Amino acid sequence: MILNVWTVTAFFLAGVGALLAAAAAWIAIQGLASSARAHPERSGAGTNEDRLHLLALVLGVLAGVRLLAWPHFYLLLKSYVPELSSYGVMCAFGVTRIEPELVLAAQWIKPVLLTCLGFWLVHGVAVQRQTTQPYFARYALALLLALLALLDSGVEVTYLTREKIGSPVTCCTQFLDTDAAQGASQPVAALPGLSGVNWSADWRLYAGWNLLLIATCMLLARPRARGVTSLRSGFPLRVIVPSLLALGGLANLVLTRWIWLEDVAPRVLQLPYHHCVYELLTDVPALGFAAALMVAGNACLLWPLGLPSDSSVTRSIYALCAVALATGLLIVGVHVA
Repeated sequence: MILNVWTVTAFFLAGVGALLAAAAAWIAIQGLASSARAHPERSGAGTNEDRLHLLALVLGVLAGVRLLAWPHFYLLLKSYVPELSSYGVMCAFGVTRIEPELVLAAQWIKPVLLTCLGFWLVHGVAVQRQTTQPYFARYALALLLALLALLDSGVEVTYLTREKIGSPVTCCTQFLDTDAAQGASQPVAALPGLSGVNWSADWRLYAGWNLLLIATCMLLARPRARGVTSLRSGFPLRVIVPSLLALGGLANLVLTRWIWLEDVAPRVLQLPYHHCVYELLTDVPALGFAAALMVAGNACLLWPLGLPSDSSVTRSIYALCAVALATGLLIVGVHVA
């Protein structure tokens, strides 16, 4: 185990997250027991309301703690580079080659957990005005999220306690340790891109897709805009449009990862053969912020699923997604230009 200030703070965040998750799980279990009674009305609606408010507070704080732990994890990886440099590690990606399964799990669980926590909290706000609330469903989902948060903290603690010194890393800055990957002789601008043409075509695809999502979100965020009322109220359009936007956001996450890996990282770092998103995010704080905005803007497109299409909550979500995507795209464009 490598012990430094980043490791200590990671232990702290994981411990606080685990305690909050355990508290949320206990509250959710009590709520499930109360909701599953033969005569749930005898337990009192006020009791369930108070318990849900307390649960929302705990899950909200948990979301904040795990939100801090997400970028902190990448800074933790970067802090290990000096200690592991003698074993072939040259950047944060090289650190991920040690215990890669744990690192991969930690990287995936955090955004999934944050997206689901946001979904639970947003839907809780949306159903407050309903005369009857799905208490059992909300408690069950909260329990699953609490268990996922416990898993997140457990995976991070396990990774922190594993011994990392002494594990050789044969390839740090390339994803594939092949002759073709090691023998690239052309600068990144001339390498074939996702569209099979060149970098500029890839960038046009990336920018165009984001602008399409931004424009659609802005259109749906307008209150009772002309031409949009029928789009929101008509079935199945009120189901199809949010679903297509959610799928478009997930596709944009895949596209964003590819463009940042193949084009943005080498250009911004001024290293044509260095395809390392990890170093890009930790060495250029503005792009780290842009990455968070792009992930949030795309992932939050999942939140309106199941919500009334013309509600103020839904419109606010689409407005925030449009702002996040536009800001992230602008930051990336400024650095690449």
